[in-house]
Amino acid sequence: MTWRAGLAAVIESYCGLRLRPEDATGKLGALVRERAAGLGHADVLSYVAWLQRAGDRDELTRLVAAITVPQTSFFRDERQLRAIASQWRNERDRAFQIWSAGCATGEEVYSLAIMAVELGIVARVLGTDINAGYLGTARDGRYPRQAIATLAPHRAARFTERGGDVALRPELTALVDFRTHNLAADPLPRPDDGRGWNLVVCRNVLIYFDRQRAVEVVRRLASAVEDGGWLVLGAADPFVAGQVATLRPVCVDGQWLHQKWPALATKATGEGTTDRGAALADTLETGNRSLAMHDFAGARAAYQRCLRLAPHDAEAAYLLGLLHRKEGDPAAAAHWFRRALRLAPHHWPARYLLGSCLERAGRADDAGAEFVRVLEQLEAGRDVDVLRSRLSDLPGLQLSPRQVASACRAWLRERSVRAPH
Repeated sequence: MTWRAGLAAVIESYCGLRLRPEDATGKLGALVRERAAGLGHADVLSYVAWLQRAGDRDELTRLVAAITVPQTSFFRDERQLRAIASQWRNERDRAFQIWSAGCATGEEVYSLAIMAVELGIVARVLGTDINAGYLGTARDGRYPRQAIATLAPHRAARFTERGGDVALRPELTALVDFRTHNLAADPLPRPDDGRGWNLVVCRNVLIYFDRQRAVEVVRRLASAVEDGGWLVLGAADPFVAGQVATLRPVCVDGQWLHQKWPALATKATGEGTTDRGAALADTLETGNRSLAMHDFAGARAAYQRCLRLAPHDAEAAYLLGLLHRKEGDPAAAAHWFRRALRLAPHHWPARYLLGSCLERAGRADDAGAEFVRVLEQLEAGRDVDVLRSRLSDLPGLQLSPRQVASACRAWLRERSVRAPH
């Protein structure tokens, strides 16, 4: 085994990071040689062998710091932060517990704290990272002046002058805490009350892991989120959240968040789902992402694969109906809505949109019959929550039972058709 292969193995064992061949050259390679000489090893191979035997955390953390680059800034990926904030607006009556995992030098932690203050929310924010040096900067709360050069004036006012730099005001530093944490191996932190986190943010960290380790990390993160809480991953991170049974993807203003759902949590067994179930959830999420981005070919391929994996999955059939409806083909959409209803007769969104397709085809009587059946089901309160997917900006995946019932009544009233009571 070469020293590079040995180093890759010991680093992955320590913190899960995947060492690429190019990582062992340049800065890291120079550091390995420097440390080997400084600690009195005959060569780098001897140094790596010592690391494998000793597992010295401080030494390994020093090496990991040479691989990970703290590419962060205040309010980075602000569209995603605004999507997070939109979920907080109706939550002003309770204290929020937030964890920023892999926070580097702390800009994200302070950005979340500033957002909470702007919204009038009481919040505590914990930032963790494997690199103690980065956390020293975060705790100090002091940054170069250019770090806030692009911030709006009302946000720049949250900083004060400090020796040519800028620093967060005390009322913000009082809201945050920082802690060294190995995301892949250490016990997960918990809020002071011992409950789950309302929000966990872990952005652009999974890019350092192989896919299987990324799934394991997301599963661990999800286990730390309270039921109904949120997990936010980075745009550059691999799409693996679909393999975690307790998470439901939600698209908010074009940004992907993941909500932990109690119903899914109670159905999960052990650490995850079967391989087929994980593949189905992952493929469904891929299709939803493609559909939201108007990649119809990608969405079609994903949903058809879902049906090959699970021929009786009504959601995949319903989503194919949505796809054809979005493409302007109501006849094909109606075909897939009917298939969804054959698989799940209680699927009221499919029945409602089938009625819309029939109306467009000039079959008002048939449309009215479907609307009546939708009303009967909704007013009886039967099987109302039938959708696993949620995309707030895609018609058909944010249907409200109340709005649909109101629309059906209005349609029937206009045509003097008696609605069910």
